[in-house]
Amino acid sequence: MKNHLISNTIMSCVIFLTLLLLDATLIDSLPVYYYVAVLFFFSTYTIQSTLIYSMSQTPSSFNLIYNLTTMLKMLFSLSFLVIYFLVLEKTSNTTETITFSLFFITTYFIYLIFNTKLFFTNKHEKK
Repeated sequence: MKNHLISNTIMSCVIFLTLLLLDATLIDSLPVYYYVAVLFFFSTYTIQSTLIYSMSQTPSSFNLIYNLTTMLKMLFSLSFLVIYFLVLEKTSNTTETITFSLFFITTYFIYLIFNTKLFFTNKHEKK
C-alpha cells in the first residue's frame, strides 16, 4: 500500500508542477479548476487504494471492492464534469470548455492506466 500511495503522490505532484509550469509560461493563467481536478483524482485514488488494501481479505472480496470503488470513481468523475458544465461552463467560452474536458479525460485515463498497472503488479505487496 505504501508503494501505491507514494506512486500516486509523485504522479499528482508531477501533474501539479506541470500545471504550475504551464501557468507561468502561458499568457493566460490556468483556471483553478485544473488544480482542483488533480486534487480530485489524487483523493479518489488514495481513498480507493486505502479501501482495497484495508478491506480485501480474500481474492473475491478484492474483486468486489475493486469493482465497487471503480464504479464509484466513474460516478464521481462524471459528477465532477456535470458540475463543471452546469456551474462553471457558463462563465467560459467553448474553447476553454473543450480544453478542460480534454485535460480531465486525459488525466482520468493517465490515473486509470497507472493505478490499474500498480494494483495488478503489486497484488502481493505487504500493507
